[in-house]
Amino acid sequence: MNSQFQIDRITYKLILIILLSIIMVTSCSPTPGTVVPTSVSEIRPTDTSVSPTGLPSPVATSKMTTIADDISKNVGKVMQVNDGSSDQQVIVFEETHDSPAGQVEIAMMMNRLYENYGLRQISLEGAFKSDGKLDTSWLPKDTPFVAKQPIRSREDVVVQLLQDGEISSSEAMTLIYNDMVVTGSEVADEYNYELSDDAASAPIIYLYLIAIPGMNSEEKSKANELLNAKKTLEGVEYIISTDDWTNKEYALIKDKTKIISAESWLKILDDIEAKAVSEGAEITSENKQAISDLRKFYVIASQRSRTMVNNTLAIVSPNIPVAMVIGAAHTELVVDLLTKKGVSFAVIRSNMLANNLENGDLSTEAYNRKSHQLSIDLPGTLGALLDGRKKPQPVINKTWLQSKYTIYIVADTIARAVASGKKPPFDDIIPDSQNVKVDKSSITIKGNVVFFSITAPDNKNKPVTIWVGVEANKDAVDKLLEDRLTLGRDSTLKKEAPNSNPETTSTELVKIPISSQSAAIFGTTKAAVESKW
Repeated sequence: MNSQFQIDRITYKLILIILLSIIMVTSCSPTPGTVVPTSVSEIRPTDTSVSPTGLPSPVATSKMTTIADDISKNVGKVMQVNDGSSDQQVIVFEETHDSPAGQVEIAMMMNRLYENYGLRQISLEGAFKSDGKLDTSWLPKDTPFVAKQPIRSREDVVVQLLQDGEISSSEAMTLIYNDMVVTGSEVADEYNYELSDDAASAPIIYLYLIAIPGMNSEEKSKANELLNAKKTLEGVEYIISTDDWTNKEYALIKDKTKIISAESWLKILDDIEAKAVSEGAEITSENKQAISDLRKFYVIASQRSRTMVNNTLAIVSPNIPVAMVIGAAHTELVVDLLTKKGVSFAVIRSNMLANNLENGDLSTEAYNRKSHQLSIDLPGTLGALLDGRKKPQPVINKTWLQSKYTIYIVADTIARAVASGKKPPFDDIIPDSQNVKVDKSSITIKGNVVFFSITAPDNKNKPVTIWVGVEANKDAVDKLLEDRLTLGRDSTLKKEAPNSNPETTSTELVKIPISSQSAAIFGTTKAAVESKW
């Protein structure tokens, strides 16, 4: 950094942290903290060795436009449609990885595809083809859910976990429907490329350094004034704004309404490096290494698009749609590849992404936890007690998620039974689970609230005993899955967008919804839980 602006290494890292919070996660980034603006889509296929059960009859007469318009009504925006020459059908869903509401909208579209157009396979970015289909054999034994029938506790809880941001739309669909096959389209070596903070922020730092040589004394004085006042981001942005070219490039990079492909990013990096040379910017060897690392990241991102397309097309059945859910930085190349192969496809963007809405989005800290396959819960809450604290990888194979899901199901089922007038020990209704056990002798009822202790394994497979206080709504009515997903989306939209302030943690126990019909308090002691009701 140029010494005249007194930016030391600590301040430099602060700049990176702030910049990471500016440009959020709609890209092809496989790792958290990558500074890449919204860009075009990402994919996921399914393993050809996996044969979905109960495959419906082909829908050869359905055209892509009809399908896309039907499933996206009120929840998505159709961005592109192609009626290809082959009998392969792919529905490409563009998503934001940090948007629970966007995930609910995609789940709504997937459910409509399942109910009306025979969707039985989802191709998943962030999961590896070599791992096969997502394993749901751990689910408590239950009869399969039937489409267009009223949901039960199981489906209600799945949607709650979806709207909370714990699971993705693809994971929700395979947890709800026994015959929904979700498999990975990625290769581990491509997905696992790690991007450092320095590399992620290289374009911004380059723009900052490019602007410095052209600044006049008045501009330098104002920049120092801002930086000395600890207004770091304002100071950096002011320096960038003093040059027309850098100001324009920065506006493009930080504009969340613009979607930039991985391939376009490579051109941007070329332009930035060339400009740095022509302007005589003081570029260090560390700066050069950082932008070189970022270039490698986008080259790999482009290859990931090709890998995901090839793996997806390998599992498409004639005239049966397959869903691909991708981050926005892959869409441009994916569309090009599908078009050249004669595939019929539609690209659909969730309304959350299409309208640039951030209501209920995960905070930077919560998203980072999710990217490490941990619970989004704050320390001290149920997910954190169980998890041991890129497109994020799926979590339904993680013990903490399996325990949390089962605890929710047990608590919701018992609460509904109490609300309907049933009495302990509830032997006939408690879901059968090998690893999660209710201490039936601990069950007590006070008014409409039932208290009990339950033991479940954490991420290290160590048993954790948790006390639960839960209450269900006596006046709840049956819902269809479409109605429950709509409720989840609307509830999330009522939340505020996250801000850049650090998370605040508290040891205070709070009541949280575990389904649309019940709410619970979780703690490590009975007294602590009872005191909050």
